Amino acid sequence: MKLTRLCVLTLFIMVAEMRQTAYAATTVVASYNVNAHIGRAGEFFSEGPVGEFNLDNATANVDLGNSAEEVPMSAVAQVSARAAVGDLGLKVSGVAQVPPALRDVGEALAQTNSLASWRETVTFNVRGLPQFANVTVDFKVFIDSDISVAAVGNGVAVVEFNLIDLGTFPTLGAAPHQPLNLWGYGKAAPGVHELKECPDTLTLIMGVPVGVEFEVGYGMTLNGSANPDNNVLQSLDGLGGFEADVSGSLHWGGIVSVTGPGGIIPRDQWSITSESGFDYSKPFGVPEPSSIVLLSLGLCAWLGRARRRGR
Repeated sequence: MKLTRLCVLTLFIMVAEMRQTAYAATTVVASYNVNAHIGRAGEFFSEGPVGEFNLDNATANVDLGNSAEEVPMSAVAQVSARAAVGDLGLKVSGVAQVPPALRDVGEALAQTNSLASWRETVTFNVRGLPQFANVTVDFKVFIDSDISVAAVGNGVAVVEFNLIDLGTFPTLGAAPHQPLNLWGYGKAAPGVHELKECPDTLTLIMGVPVGVEFEVGYGMTLNGSANPDNNVLQSLDGLGGFEADVSGSLHWGGIVSVTGPGGIIPRDQWSITSESGFDYSKPFGVPEPSSIVLLSLGLCAWLGRARRRGR
């Protein structure tokens, strides 16, 4: 009987906690655009529709001398976008190829654009400090990015990755890769191969007023393009390809410390509340107390089986 009451109580706590952590309305965006074209120079005749993980592989029917032959050209583009409070992810890839036999008449293009972002209202409170008092919040953001580009012959491929600060109080500062003003970059072309990765950990500082609503949020864009022809004034053969994966990023990394007029404020003296219910004091993905509840349920089941075996 005691075991049954314990299991029922544990289940009640888990359901109540799920209700408490249910997300309210927030501004969360995940969007993308995909284009894949092949065709004669200056006149694309095969176009892939916009969509997630769109693929367009086509065979061009072109006039080679006095006979018509089917010569393959290809343009493939893929993209995915994911967004949640404290967690953003983007992934793009593409390849475009024109073989040497079509260097004077063939064109191909693979292009992707993607965006993921979140923004919401939060309030910071500190015990013993009046409303509008200023404190400094140190926090982290984790980014896991992987960019690769390749080109063969006269091909060219470019990837551009950027971060956007959407909060009331800007924290990012200038992008690390200047003069391009980008957080990540890749380019492959004849005689060129550049890769500029994004830092994997950002330690940021934000000055906020106590007891006043303000907005916290970040966004990121990831764009890629591949073209077999590096010289737009002359049709050439080649291959361009790109792949960029930040599908595991961006992650909110939690608050490291809070500093007030008298120095570091102990953790039990401050709190932060959000419109969505997300706990900004912790990194995204840190197990909530519900994990303990699930463990308790498993323990209940194990004890029940052991008790029946004992009889």
